[in-house]
Amino acid sequence: MLVALGVVEGKSTQTGWNLHGADLHGADLHGADLHGADLGEGDLSGADLHGADLHGADLTETYLRDANLRGAYLRDANLRLAYLAEASLTRANLSRANLREADLTNATLTASVLTKADLTRANLSGACIDNANISGWVIKDVTCSHIIEAQSGKQIKIGFEPKEFERKYMRIRKTAEVITYPSGGTSMTDLQRLIEKYEKRMVELDAQIAALRHKHDILLEASRLLEEEAQTPDVGNG
Repeated sequence: MLVALGVVEGKSTQTGWNLHGADLHGADLHGADLHGADLGEGDLSGADLHGADLHGADLTETYLRDANLRGAYLRDANLRLAYLAEASLTRANLSRANLREADLTNATLTASVLTKADLTRANLSGACIDNANISGWVIKDVTCSHIIEAQSGKQIKIGFEPKEFERKYMRIRKTAEVITYPSGGTSMTDLQRLIEKYEKRMVELDAQIAALRHKHDILLEASRLLEEEAQTPDVGNG
């Protein structure tokens, strides 16, 4: 296979290229057909995999720091323990991908498809997941100190306490599962804001209801006292 660094020895198998442990640092693999390929434990840091077909590929423990995976097809790919810090995965299809224990620190997942992807114990600190389709994703025991959101042309940092990200996005995921997603995903950022607006409104309504109940209790007590007074004999007139 011809790459930016020269010719890499590789053999084609029934499932794809066997490039296990290959040094493909900075390789130009734009649009390459690598479906089913074994790229496990390889070095693909800084590689251009824009639009590449990596369907079902084995990328276990692969070093993909700063790799360009924009629009890559990674459905059913095995990315367990993969190092994807700073990687661009904008509009990548990661549905059903195994991302268990993957490092996605500061990765860009804008408009990516993460339906039923397994991110158990993955690190999402600093990642951008704007407009990602997260229906059915698994985020058990993830690490996420903060995420980045793009708002009005600016990058906004949103911090999380331990386990807060998991609780928040599991709730959003459950809400998202009743929504029919358009091709390429829908706006999870907008959905999150809608949920937060709804929850804020519910808090306001609860406060109003509590105030009405208090007034109701006061009226009941006043009514009870008036009824007791009406039933009490007038001693002065006896």
